[in-house]
Amino acid sequence: MSKNCKYDLAWDFSEGLAKVVKDNKYGFIDTSGREVIPCIYDDAWDFHEGRAKVQLKGKRGYIDNTGREVIPCNYHETSHFSDGWARVELDGKTVYFDKTGCEILTVCHKDFGLGDFHEGMARIFRGVPNGFIDKTGKEVIHLPEYFYAADFCEGLATVTEGIITLADPETDEEDSICETFGFIDKTGREITPCKYGGANDFHDGLALVVLDGKRGFIDKSGVEVIPLQYDYAHDFQDGLAQVAIGNDCFFIDKSGKKVFSFSEHGILAAWDFSEGLAAAVIEVGGKRGYIDKTGRVVIPCKYDQANDFHDGLARVYIGDKGYFIDKTGRELDITFYSDEVGKQKIIWPPKDEELPF
Repeated sequence: MSKNCKYDLAWDFSEGLAKVVKDNKYGFIDTSGREVIPCIYDDAWDFHEGRAKVQLKGKRGYIDNTGREVIPCNYHETSHFSDGWARVELDGKTVYFDKTGCEILTVCHKDFGLGDFHEGMARIFRGVPNGFIDKTGKEVIHLPEYFYAADFCEGLATVTEGIITLADPETDEEDSICETFGFIDKTGREITPCKYGGANDFHDGLALVVLDGKRGFIDKSGVEVIPLQYDYAHDFQDGLAQVAIGNDCFFIDKSGKKVFSFSEHGILAAWDFSEGLAAAVIEVGGKRGYIDKTGRVVIPCKYDQANDFHDGLARVYIGDKGYFIDKTGRELDITFYSDEVGKQKIIWPPKDEELPF
């Protein structure tokens, strides 16, 4: 293992701070590499909406980005802040706190659970039927006809219908559900019928869907604006989506126009764009670097692992030693070990279990 690393591990930046660990204690650094929150916690999570979950002596609370404790470490089950509130499970009830630590909403329940708020709605978990509550605690959407509903994202939520296939007692096969996917709006109205074999959340105004093994994109009115013609596809990130027909892999824009193909630039594999750059591999068995949105290599392929950019910085590794680099490839003066090298595998064409659905 490499020597002289300041931290044992580091994570991606989120809201200007990155989680680090040293001697099994967690803290946070800023984008200059300065340790702004000391490594004193038994565990910690990324910042969301200006607050981070932390753990001391087996119990969790929340700190702000100066390290000030805004909700004491008194709880066992907690969530990230979302929609301005954090969810805490306590003695058969769900309590929602605001960012100052005030209890805003308490819901007592025995036969159902509640999720985090997203876009003013929180999911109800009770099997079938499902539903959503608003921030007064009132159930405003009741969904008896669906097996499942996801959180709202960009104004719509994925829902599923399904047919249960009973187990075969002679073969000991398990029960299974054949699901179809659609979308509802915040009134509970079905925008897109449950007809797809898979559907992701909306990103940049478009949602990835699959039908009969082919993938494409719909808009928020349910119109298939990018035809279902791809064998493989990712969500739109940073205005581009990675797709493939057969072994021909390329990026498209939101109009469905091909921006550039891998073969044109000698790219063997690439990951999604973040902040204008995407990690890529040029040579067989080669190192990773970064390309821009024209397919041009802008940071040389010299890394064993290269992660997405967050807050202008990306985690990269050479051997078991990690660094943060900026978009010019300049290294931040801070190093850490890696337990992740080798996990970012290149497989093309992808195996079925690695497709988005």
